[in-house]
Amino acid sequence: TASEIFREENIPLSQEIDEHSARYQKITGGLTVDWDGVEKTLPELQPFLQSPDRAIRERAFRLNCAAYAARRDELADIFDTLFDLRVKTARNAGFADFEAYAFRAKCRFDYTPADCRRFHEACEEVVAPAVERIMARRRASLGVDRLRPWDVGPDPRGRQPLRPFARVSELIGTSRRVFEQVSGHFGRQFQVMMDEGLLDLDVRKGKAPGGYCETLHFRGRPFIFMNSVGVFDDVSTLLHEAGHSFHAFEAHREPYIWQRHPGLEMCELASMSMELLAFP
Repeated sequence: TASEIFREENIPLSQEIDEHSARYQKITGGLTVDWDGVEKTLPELQPFLQSPDRAIRERAFRLNCAAYAARRDELADIFDTLFDLRVKTARNAGFADFEAYAFRAKCRFDYTPADCRRFHEACEEVVAPAVERIMARRRASLGVDRLRPWDVGPDPRGRQPLRPFARVSELIGTSRRVFEQVSGHFGRQFQVMMDEGLLDLDVRKGKAPGGYCETLHFRGRPFIFMNSVGVFDDVSTLLHEAGHSFHAFEAHREPYIWQRHPGLEMCELASMSMELLAFP
């Protein structure tokens, strides 16, 4: 399929897409706000969004949004540019639009965009009302007239948020012991990542947002990238990304790069399974 949809004229377009994507990461990674005279990155606002104090949560939420809004024109320009480049890529390869091209590029042979739309409709019919009921219970528990975006993070019973670690070294060391209890094999693999500097977990100014696991194919090693700030989500994120890492260690035995990655329909199996195995 990759051979069928390959077009030489799409090579420079792919390079442009990568450049603009990197530009987006650079802008969003550099966003900061002033919090009581201290410059903070946006990930560092996460603890405040879990505060029992509603005024603190609202302030953190609005500061986060304002940082993006201040760069609105640049971000919108990147979006428009990427949209045009992707449409052109698809048409060069003989597709009517990028959706059709993406389904082939991602090797989605077993279902169609129409199937996805039916799934969306099912979610709207069944899942959305369930979420509304959950949010109604949260609103009642918090005792507010109207639930706002800054009300979805705190404990609905007003308890102080979990602070599972203060330093990244604690997160790494404790996770190592957790993986050892799940399987000594996983513990040893995580130790390799610790020893070889393959864990970039701390938050810092200018660092791209988000978290992911990347595979360094030549070395046969995984690499985990995160922005941890001491909240519970950081723990679940590391457990999740480590699941990808353990898969990458095992998959490196396969001779061809194309054999080492499952399709998007299955790529989260190892990561989410690791969460479930490690949470106890």
